[in-house]
Amino acid sequence: MQVFDLDAKKKVSSITLTDDVGAVTFWCWIDDETIALITETDVFHWNVNAINDNNNGDDDNNGASSGISSDGLQHIFNRSDDMDGVQILSYNTDKDKCWLMLCGIGRGVDGTLTGKTLLHSTENGASRVLDGHAGAFVSMPTPDDPRPSNIMCLAWNDATAGGSGSGIGHLLIMELPTESKPDPSIGRQHIVIPFSSQHDFPVAVGISPERKHITVVSSRGSAVVVDVFSGSTIASNENILAKSEGGGVIFGGTCCCESGGIVCVGSSGSVLRVSTPPGDSALEE
Repeated sequence: MQVFDLDAKKKVSSITLTDDVGAVTFWCWIDDETIALITETDVFHWNVNAINDNNNGDDDNNGASSGISSDGLQHIFNRSDDMDGVQILSYNTDKDKCWLMLCGIGRGVDGTLTGKTLLHSTENGASRVLDGHAGAFVSMPTPDDPRPSNIMCLAWNDATAGGSGSGIGHLLIMELPTESKPDPSIGRQHIVIPFSSQHDFPVAVGISPERKHITVVSSRGSAVVVDVFSGSTIASNENILAKSEGGGVIFGGTCCCESGGIVCVGSSGSVLRVSTPPGDSALEE
């Protein structure tokens, strides 16, 4: 794997993964210098600046004691057996990389498509598999507590619960404890959100700490914006793909810092930005 600086037109870093690491099935950036590498059995973090840092530093401080190899590759955790055969759609970490979230889709015992999320705590080394197709973290103060709260949002769809061909979506909002703030400031919320199709499911969740909004976008183009603290729906649209050429489905998305919403990519090649203008309750696409 190689990383290039397109502006400077030079290679920043590279790494050769050995057989004991395994084949990478999914990768993504998690901060400005770290790439997450997901294999069928494990999760790794690769610091792309590690080689340069090690060459400029002491050999005695090259990270060996923390489990980081000289090329910057660090094993983070093993995937649970419950995640076998799951196609990974996204990977997220909280601000301090204490809580990690691996989301994907797989087949249940009855053959139905289900969402599975592995939530891992680096502080206690424990993992738990939850229902969930897509999720995100955000750190921000609450209306009643100036201390930053570590908030997790997780979305999924229950294809068996909808009627007349529609699907029932779910959004979980909860605060996760951290070493610096073990006591929660907000209660756990479970919000029902509608999807236009029974076989639809969330593919991206974005959180804007400035607007206190959660944006959820589904595979077939449903979008909803929810207030983080009240759980109330601010805006929704059952088909954001209506204006795009070629239709298709949405297969991925990421937070858009500029708009506070989500930038999505569709199977037809369309790129969509989903957000609400400040002070407005209508979705912009």
